[in-house]
Amino acid sequence: MTLDNKTSKYKIILGSNYIYKEIMVWETRVSEKEKEVSDLSIQVQNLKITLNIFLGEYNLRVGLLYVELDKLKVRIKEYQLRVNLARGKRISPENLKTIEKEVSETFSQERFKIDELENEAFKSSEEYKKHSEEEKKWSFDGKFQEELKTLYRKLALKFHPDRAKDEKQRKQFNKIMAQINEAYRNGDLKTLRKYMKQAEREEKIAKETPEEKLSRLKEEYKTLLSIIAELEGESEDLKASETYKLKERVDLAKKEGRDLLQDLSDDIKVEIAENQTKLDELVEEYKRMIGDLVY
Repeated sequence: MTLDNKTSKYKIILGSNYIYKEIMVWETRVSEKEKEVSDLSIQVQNLKITLNIFLGEYNLRVGLLYVELDKLKVRIKEYQLRVNLARGKRISPENLKTIEKEVSETFSQERFKIDELENEAFKSSEEYKKHSEEEKKWSFDGKFQEELKTLYRKLALKFHPDRAKDEKQRKQFNKIMAQINEAYRNGDLKTLRKYMKQAEREEKIAKETPEEKLSRLKEEYKTLLSIIAELEGESEDLKASETYKLKERVDLAKKEGRDLLQDLSDDIKVEIAENQTKLDELVEEYKRMIGDLVY
């Protein structure tokens, strides 16, 4: 073997050693960021679940009472308008129809919004009841909880939309992640296991040269940094929400031996009673004004 051939072979070995060392470095970096993404994913999802559960409890104990109070206040305004429109007039059936039409048109939007709020509060409170019942079945099973979290960590990393290769796959990952999040929220191990098997089948990366692998690792690292920033931003947004702030106040009150939600509930019930009395008085006044006419 000539000197030139020996030198060329030596350079190839050096180059090969260098790229494999680089691959090891980047594999370590990627692995560290993957763990960070996994931990952040489960933190964000747990925070969402916690806030949804709290919101359900709030709506069950307080939110539906607020809706009842809002309904009463609208009815009071309706009767105040009826009384104002009827005052000083001799009411005929035609007058009555005109009054009812104006009342309906004036408050239709307000009633629609209250109905929407009621539907949301009712749905949220029902989900809370359902979750409370389901939680009793599996919350004390340590092995169940551990497998649930482990599978979710891996799947949230594997199917994060930012790791999609193209727009078609991004849409697919978005759909899969929605199902994974729901399964985690409901303690549905069967669904998580199904997606884990799918992920394991797809994890076989095609043969690639060392240069291609190094390039892929560097791209993955950049993607992971982007996902981390996104998750951190999502976490900050959740903690800045009114629901989170209220939960903090409720938790602080609990440490002080107070049930803040019960206090709110008691206050609203007093206000409901006061408004009901006011409404009853207006109804009686209007009935006197229209006499025997039925509206």
